[in-house]
Amino acid sequence: MTEEFFSIAVPVKHYRPDNSVTKEQVQFKISRQDKEFTAIPLMSNEERLSTGLPEKLEFVYINPCIASANDMEEDSLDAIKEIILELEAQEFL
Repeated sequence: MTEEFFSIAVPVKHYRPDNSVTKEQVQFKISRQDKEFTAIPLMSNEERLSTGLPEKLEFVYINPCIASANDMEEDSLDAIKEIILELEAQEFL
């Protein structure tokens, strides 16, 4: 399958200096080749660090399971789940 590209926004936790946690929309550039996805958060490094996300999320999605991911931390898995839900809602999956 050829590579496909999408741009979507999903809610992601942001950890603030005052120990509060907010959920804010983060734009991701998504590429897909077969069942393999790469999601790059479109934000500054400083803002990305407040989310706990890596520079990019790479994962394999075989409906209905995340078969593997490059970062298995809770914040990354939550973001991947939100991305999958949005891709399904927009009928990209």
